[in-house]
Amino acid sequence: MIPFLAKYYKKEDGIMRIALTSKEVSSNNIGKNIETIIATMSEAKELGAEIVFFGEAFLQSPDAIKGDIEFDKRMAVSVYSEPINRICRESRKLNIDVMLGYYEKDRERLSSSFIIIERGEVIYDYKRLTNGWKKNQKLDKHYYDGQVIEVIEYRHKRCMIALSDDLVSLPALYNRNEEIIFWPSYIEGSIEDTKKKFNNEYVELSANFNLDILIVNTISSGKSYGGAYRYKNGDIIDFIEPGKDGIVIANVEY
Repeated sequence: MIPFLAKYYKKEDGIMRIALTSKEVSSNNIGKNIETIIATMSEAKELGAEIVFFGEAFLQSPDAIKGDIEFDKRMAVSVYSEPINRICRESRKLNIDVMLGYYEKDRERLSSSFIIIERGEVIYDYKRLTNGWKKNQKLDKHYYDGQVIEVIEYRHKRCMIALSDDLVSLPALYNRNEEIIFWPSYIEGSIEDTKKKFNNEYVELSANFNLDILIVNTISSGKSYGGAYRYKNGDIIDFIEPGKDGIVIANVEY
């Protein structure tokens, strides 16, 4: 369970301000991606956000995994690594929470993971349940799919994480009295197909959930066109459309 630090989040207006990002990632370039993360944190802070939310595997880029275990072990980082520590320091300095996807290395095991950094500390580390992140579905036991999904308490809200295909492929695991689903994704395909997913398929999916669903998609040159949306009860509440680099602030009531 996430520590519940209610005293830090007591807002007179009862609003959680979340910066949904549609940002371009640099393939297999952690240094450049951290620069993008930090610059976006500063931008979001100036706009009054309390949380900034990045997409799947944003630290290294979704296409960083190669299926070569020696290469992939060098590419992946632990939750205690300097890249994660640097983002934690910036979170503490700017007083803004951060959520982002990364390829995680835990000893000899690799996973597609997603962390929540609260006040400069990693408080939750989710591992993707579905195996679409792997380049080869027959990859050995070094490539580890998550096996735990839970409702967590974060900033006065009951929340769940759905990483990439998890929500579409395993919807029965959700709708467990949560209030927000954070859905970091990576959607490959044309800009037209991506818009159809956001404006049709995901709208229909959200109608099955009486809660806020927040999805962010990473921009990857020529492969993925980004976009970020907030859905509720089958309606689009906030969005930045695919093809645009930027952020949109979702104001979610406590």
